[in-house]
Amino acid sequence: MKKRKLVLLGLDGADWKILNPLIGEGCLPNFKRVMENGSYARLSSTIPPLTPPAWTSIFTGVNPGKHGIFDFFYIVKGEKKFTTALDVNAPYVWEFMGKEKIIAFNMPFCYPPPKSENIIMISGFGTPSPLSSYTYPKEVKREILKKIPDYEVSLKIQREPLDEDTLLNKKNFSEFVKKNLRCKKETAVYLLENKEWDAAFIVFSATDWIQHFFMHEFFEAERKCSTDIAAVYKSIDEFLGYLIEKKYNILLVSDHGFSEVKKKCYVNTYLKQKGLLKIRKLPLTKNVLRRIGISKEFFMHTWPFSYIAGMMMGSGIARIGGRFLPTEKPKTEDIDCEESIAFLASSNGAVEIKSDEHAEYVKRVLLDCKDADEKAVFRDVSHRNEIYKGKFLDKSPGIIVMPRADIVLKETITDKIFEEIDVKTGKTGSHDYYGIFASYGPDIEKKGELPDLPVVDIAPTILSYFGYSTPESIDGKKIELFECPLDLKSTLKHRTKASIRKILRRENQESKP
Repeated sequence: MKKRKLVLLGLDGADWKILNPLIGEGCLPNFKRVMENGSYARLSSTIPPLTPPAWTSIFTGVNPGKHGIFDFFYIVKGEKKFTTALDVNAPYVWEFMGKEKIIAFNMPFCYPPPKSENIIMISGFGTPSPLSSYTYPKEVKREILKKIPDYEVSLKIQREPLDEDTLLNKKNFSEFVKKNLRCKKETAVYLLENKEWDAAFIVFSATDWIQHFFMHEFFEAERKCSTDIAAVYKSIDEFLGYLIEKKYNILLVSDHGFSEVKKKCYVNTYLKQKGLLKIRKLPLTKNVLRRIGISKEFFMHTWPFSYIAGMMMGSGIARIGGRFLPTEKPKTEDIDCEESIAFLASSNGAVEIKSDEHAEYVKRVLLDCKDADEKAVFRDVSHRNEIYKGKFLDKSPGIIVMPRADIVLKETITDKIFEEIDVKTGKTGSHDYYGIFASYGPDIEKKGELPDLPVVDIAPTILSYFGYSTPESIDGKKIELFECPLDLKSTLKHRTKASIRKILRRENQESKP
């Protein structure tokens, strides 16, 4: 008997710490229905728990050492290169499924959209600009904009005269997030109602965006259902109700969780004080510009320059400006990489080291980092070989750190190591390790609470749902939620086609001037 359609609903940054109180207060009836009549668990993320590697592991079933995505960017000869779908070195789950028709909507870091004869693909977060060709086939973009003229691939706030450094504009930010989510929901419904499909992958980023700025409000509120975060989840609960009413089989996943943060740690300041980091002299022009207050931050946060910068985001002129302008305070571009033994290359936890010979010493120095209360800053400090497996370890930073839940890391080099976060102006939420998993539907068994699951288990579970065997290259294993046929279909032919397409896409991209 053929199973019903399957929807994977991805909620970026969704966390049971947020969902459970909202369900308990009665404002998420459809999430409650899923938990009471389906299965649920915590979903352990990648290390670090970050959007690009985690979603890529969800959609490929392999760890970052195999797919090669570790952060929003990677470093080549000291220069940051932003991650794209062309850097993914493992097949996506939908590329294994050659006989099923796929909708993949608002996919994070799937730009440029991978092409396949069985898929409608719309890339999401990580798309360079609204002017980019973010759909496959290309005509789908025109179709979406005709149906939903306000559709924005990312937040329209990037092109508004807003400064994030005031409470008033944090409220404006909330309105932009909710408007963006309404358009994404409308687009998702349009695609589900008007396209032919067997599996749909739908991701909403609004949960992540709103939590970055309003976690303090959520945890301080006596009634959680009245918060900005709750408004986003209630909107998604309505969409979940639509999926339930349609009798689709549903998998709910998030790429990581979220925690409230109260303190910043300037790791490079600490490493500099320990003698592990050296600063190089700025070129004369950049030094002068920084001294008079002209910086990248000035253009990104000051009207009308912020408006112009948003319009030009992703353009050649913007990239040139990014190289020419200094940062407001010393950051990674000011570090003497050759002379430094270690430095924080990314606020997401990537620590570059001079060589593996220095790894154990650097780890000890980092583990010794304590705040004024003598509490350790880092809950995990690991060498890449302790975390990842695969042939792309050379793209990973040497050491990966995870701060404790209430601390966020900063690359900037200042005169102090720690700083309290101002809830009126700063981001009070940051990524945590455990996201969510839930399943519900006519063909899915009710198992209640399950043990913790890794993100790599999602792809083989989807493959098994459609009767495919799990390739040996995949790290995850299927979650036992439904009956599978004894004679599973091979994915070899589809994997071969996907590999050929990937090679051709890269060659085509490299041949462009």
